[in-house]
Amino acid sequence: PSGWTAMILGSSWVMFMVVVAVSEFRSEFTRLLYETEQQRDRIRHLAMHDQLTGLPTYRLAADRLDIAIAKAKRHGLKAAVLFIDLDGFKQANDQYGHAAGDQVLIEVANRLTQSVRELDTAARQGGDEFIIVLNELRIQNDAERVAEKLIRAITQPISYEGHAIKVGASIGIALYPDHGLTSTDL
Repeated sequence: PSGWTAMILGSSWVMFMVVVAVSEFRSEFTRLLYETEQQRDRIRHLAMHDQLTGLPTYRLAADRLDIAIAKAKRHGLKAAVLFIDLDGFKQANDQYGHAAGDQVLIEVANRLTQSVRELDTAARQGGDEFIIVLNELRIQNDAERVAEKLIRAITQPISYEGHAIKVGASIGIALYPDHGLTSTDL
């Protein structure tokens, strides 16, 4: 009987160790899977968002414009794309340095995001150029009002190391279906 007891205890111990090892493997596998998913999401975000401002890139904005056009077509509304070029950015960048220029771009990005609705998209095309995609517009004046609001927001002084940096903005507006039927046309 003691031999059987030792064999049963030994087998139980081995089974216990196998269960513990499988449990640890499962836990580690789950952790690694979670980390991999987080890295994949981060890579996807980096591919579609500007690293400096955090705004969507042109590629993502173009996709959202296609969606805005499809919704406008389906509901008999308008969509718009606003192209924004900062005026005086190069001079501010040259006068105060690249760190100041970066701060200006970050602040402009924040102001753009705060000045449009959640269903609209503010994106950075590159350099000092931005794009706004406006959804579900009823009339052309809706886009014009947003452009005026954006200009007011952008032209407010930007504080940087005790300096008040001022930039302006030139904004072009293209409307669906008035100026084009596809995102490429607009």
